Amino acid sequence: MPTVAQDRFDETHDVHIDGGLAAILSDAGFSSRSVVLSVSMIDALCLGSALDLGAPSTIWRRSDEHRSALQNAVDNATLGDDRAEQAFQLHLSLIIAGLTDLLSSDLESETTVP
Repeated sequence: MPTVAQDRFDETHDVHIDGGLAAILSDAGFSSRSVVLSVSMIDALCLGSALDLGAPSTIWRRSDEHRSALQNAVDNATLGDDRAEQAFQLHLSLIIAGLTDLLSSDLESETTVP
């Protein structure tokens, strides 16, 4: 996964997975720039979600001494034990919306190029 790499990838399993995703995005009409950004964004979602899945359901310690907007939100949120799943679903919906916007922009740019 390029997100955690400190060097470039060569022909590995991850490159084949990302290459497959890139082919799907390209075939759908995404520009080269949007393909690279989309693959990077999806890689980051996968990494972040995997790390979050292993975290406790409540990841911020409660403190009566230091009240903040975040502390108030944590205290009042009713997320249950599936905070990580709910966060993943939110991330995924935002990524889908972002991909939709990228594709619309790419297709619009394609039709306006002389």
